[in-house]
Amino acid sequence: MIILLSAMMLLGGSKAHRAVDAAPIIYQESLAAGVDPYLVASLAWVESRWNPRIRSKTNDCGMMQLNLKFSKFTCHQLFDLRTNVRAGIKAIKYWQKRFGKDFLCHYNSGNKCYRSSRNYAKKIRRTMRKLRRMQW
Repeated sequence: MIILLSAMMLLGGSKAHRAVDAAPIIYQESLAAGVDPYLVASLAWVESRWNPRIRSKTNDCGMMQLNLKFSKFTCHQLFDLRTNVRAGIKAIKYWQKRFGKDFLCHYNSGNKCYRSSRNYAKKIRRTMRKLRRMQW
């Protein structure tokens, strides 16, 4: 967990303070669900720069930017970091089971995989490689 936290702090720059709250929850919830914590941290970074209280124009809420249409939670509930990470991991597993290796593209865009969604998936994989290399 310390390695993930240190990598997140290095990547975060001026947003590093958010890693202090996010890293332990990402680590615990990812391991409990059998999902790579570096994947979850990278996805959350690309989605929100680890901002737990962000809301998009399209009504995606929280650090993992979950769409209210596909979530059983309200936006207010998704501002809770642990709730958001758990729901985000559930969404990752859903898309992974349904679409296999293209799951990141579908996490971003739903049932259709657009070019912009493929670029999004590449950005997450790049961020994951960066996080893995950034260890104090």
